[in-house]
Amino acid sequence: QKYTIGWQSAGNTPDPWIGPDVQDLTKDLYEEHGYESFVYCPVGFVAEHLEVLYDNDYECKVVTDELNAKYFRPNMPNAQSAFIDCLAEIVSKKVKEIVDKDLVLNNN
Repeated sequence: QKYTIGWQSAGNTPDPWIGPDVQDLTKDLYEEHGYESFVYCPVGFVAEHLEVLYDNDYECKVVTDELNAKYFRPNMPNAQSAFIDCLAEIVSKKVKEIVDKDLVLNNN
């Protein structure tokens, strides 16, 4: 039940990137601590798109394959009905708050 946080998708900017890079971290955890299995959870994303599919499913998988370690990434919510229903409920509540506030402010 040990975990750590690594960062993916380094931007091409003059500013320093947040670290550690997930690929470097994978190598370090394998070489320095003997980790043999890796679970990649891109918590900043809710859908499988280029940054998830390429950075994780390709680049990180290449690293784990080179190390002969296990790679796993859980499915993203994407358009699953439970996820969409949750988003719809949150948006509906927020819209109602705005409408109710507007009605009070305008005495309608």
